[in-house]
Amino acid sequence: MKKRIIAGVVFLLFIMLMKDTLAFGISPGIKEIEFEPNIKQQLQFTIHNTNNEFFKAVIYTEGELAEYITLHDSLVSFTDKDEKRTYNYEIDFPADIGRPGIHETKIIVMEIPEENEAQGTFIGARVAVISKLKVRVPYPGKYAEATLRAEKSDDGGINFFVELFNYGEEDISDAKAAITIIGPTNERIATIHSNQKPVNSKAKTELVAKWVPNVGIGKYHAEAIINYDDRTAQAETDFLIGEGLILIKELNVNNFQLGQIAKLNILLENAWTDYMRQVTGEVVVRNDEQSIASFKIHEFDIAPLGEMNITSYWDTQGIEVGKYYVDVVLNYADKVTKKTFDIMVSLDRIDTIGIGRIIGGQSQMQGKEESIFRSISVLTILVVLLIIFNIYFFYKLMKNKKS
Repeated sequence: MKKRIIAGVVFLLFIMLMKDTLAFGISPGIKEIEFEPNIKQQLQFTIHNTNNEFFKAVIYTEGELAEYITLHDSLVSFTDKDEKRTYNYEIDFPADIGRPGIHETKIIVMEIPEENEAQGTFIGARVAVISKLKVRVPYPGKYAEATLRAEKSDDGGINFFVELFNYGEEDISDAKAAITIIGPTNERIATIHSNQKPVNSKAKTELVAKWVPNVGIGKYHAEAIINYDDRTAQAETDFLIGEGLILIKELNVNNFQLGQIAKLNILLENAWTDYMRQVTGEVVVRNDEQSIASFKIHEFDIAPLGEMNITSYWDTQGIEVGKYYVDVVLNYADKVTKKTFDIMVSLDRIDTIGIGRIIGGQSQMQGKEESIFRSISVLTILVVLLIIFNIYFFYKLMKNKKS
């Protein structure tokens, strides 16, 4: 009983917390601005009443530049009719805030729990949402950071885009990138070069390089070294060549007897150089007119370039000898792979049609031998039961005679 009460309390607390967590939100989640000495800058954020509920909240700041921020509202109230409200605040930059780079400050909106007027206590959990203000201080001289992305082109090539940000106080007169392609087994395959461009202070530009691959499918890695004037920056990314694919190779059924459970063994192959994860699917058995049976394929992973068997069980009770179809459907990585096997069901075997070999089954002699063995086994069990019954009957008879 105590365990049930505790479980109920935990469940109610969980529901309460979930409700509070989803009560309201804030935007933007992140705001980035440039530092400007001795300048006041007006900014704003929006509180969203996502559940259209009554609530009160306190607003405050926390972080490196909190002392330079002025909030025009520190306590807010929402009704169920208030969908959102926008609030203004300002930052008054001093002449200097120290080191170059990012300085982060948080604008925090925290819900005030309901007060129990009768007992003077608070009910509920405190929920807070945060909008981050990032202030970037420029670096002295020339300083750049870069990102790298790879995109497939319509002609089968790979386009590499280097986005270069000049966070320095001086302009960059010349920037170019050398991009090295690294294969799935960590071998260096090629090095390509981008175009050249200047980059103004506190601005960005994009460098482009193209590669026409003559390699196998798989996951590749690119490393970019960007030379700008007398300095360097680096960026890297992963990219794919070809498409990840799981091949449905074979259907195999062993030791089959019509009217019993058929074990359908399906051989798969991962034709990709990385794991295929969270693969699901379905197996459907049908005739020319309708679906007869269907089985879900439980989620599984398959190793890079590996093979594995998955199994489904088909109850053939009431199934007639004849031609059927087995559809195997796999769902993975936003893809669907399907293969249909034409099968011929006999009394003691399942053959595929058009493959030229028996996928599964057994010979007629094997079937007869197993049938004889099963008959002998049943007969043996009956004889043993009869002997036990006779012993028990004889024991009862002797006991009655003595009494």
